[in-house]
Amino acid sequence: MKKCLFLIFVLALGSGLAAQKQLSDVFEKGDVVWFGLDFSQAKFVQILNEQGSETEIVEKWIPAWNNLMVSEPGKYDFAKTFKKEQVIYAIETAARVNEQMVPEGLLVSSCPDMEAPEALVADLIKAYDTGSVTEGLGLVFVVTCFNKGTVQGSMYITFFDIASREVLLCEKMTGRAAGFGIRNYWAGSIYDVLKQIQKKDFKRWRSKYLSK
Repeated sequence: MKKCLFLIFVLALGSGLAAQKQLSDVFEKGDVVWFGLDFSQAKFVQILNEQGSETEIVEKWIPAWNNLMVSEPGKYDFAKTFKKEQVIYAIETAARVNEQMVPEGLLVSSCPDMEAPEALVADLIKAYDTGSVTEGLGLVFVVTCFNKGTVQGSMYITFFDIASREVLLCEKMTGRAAGFGIRNYWAGSIYDVLKQIQKKDFKRWRSKYLSK
């Protein structure tokens, strides 16, 4: 009986270890869970007209940008960008984070540089409520700035192991905004980032991380 119990324990432990994702899984085919656009650290420069408000950003535009990623998967193609077989959408995680944002102070004259951004992103991931998604490879974009003055959106592309919340890859990217209307214009910066990654950066990251 003791031998049986020990065998069950070993098998369960082995199964748990196998479920955890490693850095190499970022570059392998398979599934990825898209947790959305995390705006909890974001600042905005001149993105609204005179009638716009910071509350509008939190209540209207941030949900609109997240929903667009889901409603137009052919354009915002995470599977093609990151060479994955399937994308599982779980943007409720980012929605819960974004709903806690305080509107005051979001509109600024210039976006400040983040101190120790990788450590900050790691702390954000640790606190995520991923709901029923308990394992697998997670992906989130932590947006830091939408800047009309520079016509750019900046964000940290972040892969993590869902089971342990360990960050596997965190890379800063900047995309050029383009399009008509506030929603499409700033979503254009995300689209530009995806195209950059498809063209060269995913291959560059593979060489950077897997050659160590």
